[in-house]
Amino acid sequence: MLLLLIILFRHNIILTPNYPRYPNGQAYVERMNRALQEEFMMYYEDYELKDIHEFNKKMLQYMLWYNTERPHHSLNKKSPLQYFCDIINSNKSEFSQTGMTYTNS
Repeated sequence: MLLLLIILFRHNIILTPNYPRYPNGQAYVERMNRALQEEFMMYYEDYELKDIHEFNKKMLQYMLWYNTERPHHSLNKKSPLQYFCDIINSNKSEFSQTGMTYTNS
């Protein structure tokens, strides 16, 4: 967490906190923040990510993994990509008729 704060400070990025004792104000943001702290930052805690480009590269790799491979409890232990694909496949006819390329001739 300290590394993140240092990087934010160096780039003049201001954190905007939620109201105290009100985690539901930004529930999705809070959950993502928790995942970043518990998974990403803890994993790289001993690894020095002083270079912003290296940090961004590792963050991008983590985000790709998080959204394409990591099982999510709230999505029946599927990754967001798997869950989204399942929704599209189960509603194929609905999606094909509402898509931008659909034409009714």
